Amino acid sequence: MKHLLLIIIVIGLGFTSCDGRRNHHESLNESIKEFKKKSAVQNTDYIPKTFHEVITDTIMSNGKHIRLKAYTDMKNSVVKTSKKQDNITLEKHYREVLTEVTLTNNDRVFFRQTIDKNLILKNDISKTALLKSSTCLGIWLDEFKSLGDDTVLITTYLEPETQEKAHYNIIIKPTGDFHIIPIPDART
Repeated sequence: MKHLLLIIIVIGLGFTSCDGRRNHHESLNESIKEFKKKSAVQNTDYIPKTFHEVITDTIMSNGKHIRLKAYTDMKNSVVKTSKKQDNITLEKHYREVLTEVTLTNNDRVFFRQTIDKNLILKNDISKTALLKSSTCLGIWLDEFKSLGDDTVLITTYLEPETQEKAHYNIIIKPTGDFHIIPIPDART
């Protein structure tokens, strides 16, 4: 009888102490899942982080003066988004580069233009998708080709994720007229 009474007391205590509460590990996992559903973390990175400006002045032996002023466009950028884990999103802003080109010959300005991606897009619709997701690496003077009457500039656009490039010659006549020609198989 004593043993039966003891067994009934132990079973009774067992039933009353099991009130259906979860253990600490289950509670923590549930809390983490709820947090991930309710909140999202976004990490934004700007490339370059600050304003940059480079001015190149070149005086050619044929009397031409070429001034290239390249600077970071702090308002426009190509945005690339990737999801790292559950609720963490990484967003990279690759800032555009604008270049002001001023050409003079014998102290007479015959060309003044800001060269940006939109100007290139107007002249080469074949690479619209690539150019819209690309940023300008820079504009350089092709000194050898510019020794004649025409001034030739080279520009390169880079798609940051795929590293695909598009190269162009910008040929400027002494009258100020210009045209843009894609360079098909440029070596980089």
